[in-house]
Amino acid sequence: MASFVVTPGGVQCDIRWTVSGVACINVFGGRTTGTGSYNQASADGLRDIITAAYNGSGLSALQPPNVAILAVGLRDVSAANRARFESALTPPVGGTSLSQALPHSVAAVATFRTAMAGKSFRGRSYMPGLDEAQNSNDTQIEAAVKTAVEAFWTSIRNNVPTLGFQQSILSPALPQRPSSVPGEPDLPAKSSTNEPVVAVIVRNLTWGSQRRRNHRA
Repeated sequence: MASFVVTPGGVQCDIRWTVSGVACINVFGGRTTGTGSYNQASADGLRDIITAAYNGSGLSALQPPNVAILAVGLRDVSAANRARFESALTPPVGGTSLSQALPHSVAAVATFRTAMAGKSFRGRSYMPGLDEAQNSNDTQIEAAVKTAVEAFWTSIRNNVPTLGFQQSILSPALPQRPSSVPGEPDLPAKSSTNEPVVAVIVRNLTWGSQRRRNHRA
């Protein structure tokens, strides 16, 4: 399970996948809009939202059956030691494509934008398990992937407010710290931020790669 940093008003959600037997995870943040109280029913509601987004976006048709969503999780990260609630998909919800999946390290990258500028106010998600038919003759992502991935995340963003939070970018507080540029002054301390996502976009048709998965064929 991915680690988390306490962020005021923060919620951390995850989508757990299997890609040809290899575990993959997408993590995204949220900003509380309601009471800030979450439980197993919240996780079950998130499961239903993500399942509907997966089937309704057309993403499932671009992944083979051995790529599937196993479970989703939700944790209140506004304070330490809050429980994570998980909702399993039984059976797992998988793809329907007849083509084989691309290598594990290959993914379509979605960018999460907020109304603010700068690295602290942007996020991204790597979508694994797309099938070989989505790699065009010029080794670019087929347009159907862009459409489906954007629709998948947009559907989630539009529907999670029913659970009492907005999709957001969580950026933790940082102390004063040395600059990575020799001779430059220390970077100043920064406060934590929790900005709602206002748009999801696959910025180009170039495949992304998660290097941590490169050894997994």
